[in-house]
Amino acid sequence: MRTYSFPNNNSKLLYTLMCLYNKHMKSTLRIKKINGIEYWYEDIPYYDKEKKQIRHKSKYVGRNISGKPVRVRDALNSSDEIVQDETSFVSSKPINAYNYGEFLPLQKIVEELKIEEYLGDLFNEKDRNMILSMALNRVIRPTAMYNLKTWYENSVLSLQWPELPLKSQNISNLLAKVGNSDIPSMFMGKMFRNLGTKRTLMYDLTSLSSYSQLINLLEYGYNRDNCDLPQINLSMIVDKEKGIPGDV
Repeated sequence: MRTYSFPNNNSKLLYTLMCLYNKHMKSTLRIKKINGIEYWYEDIPYYDKEKKQIRHKSKYVGRNISGKPVRVRDALNSSDEIVQDETSFVSSKPINAYNYGEFLPLQKIVEELKIEEYLGDLFNEKDRNMILSMALNRVIRPTAMYNLKTWYENSVLSLQWPELPLKSQNISNLLAKVGNSDIPSMFMGKMFRNLGTKRTLMYDLTSLSSYSQLINLLEYGYNRDNCDLPQINLSMIVDKEKGIPGDV
């Protein structure tokens, strides 16, 4: 049991009055207008023992919807629509959510380097957008070809380039078309010429060995790792200052 000691009757009376006041103080609801939008807040009075005065604190209750406080998040999680008056907008539960922010810096790079334009000179619109989608996926969230369509449908790309046929068979056919043509060299040539680089170029060579029997680019030859396997020799020219490949 908690006990209190008071130096005199006046202090005891003051404490009793404060207890009774705190007990009977009632909170009130009021509306605050913030950036043109009305919100309900609960104004709660309380006694500050240190400053020995009545103070107030506010507690958010909800947005003012037709004269009633409604928590928008709770409403969105329900099946009910949020309908405001005729001067406001009508909002409802979100239908879809798409990944967006992670694409912004990459799409800026694509725009500055004119990659979409150069690909458009070599592919039809559908194939160009498929190539760009695959390239963006390899940078943002690499996935197997059979998962690419699901990733695409949950990204803003499905709104920007709708209905791309990103099934694994379609992807395989497109990659085979690219691999059996001069398209990579033509694309890099376009980029290199338009960059107009006059800086230092760096050249490097490597090889990739494989057990695969499905890659027709594999050939036997000198293997620096002494592996008795067919290999692909890969060389690359890079602009030293920009770090951009000029040819592969």
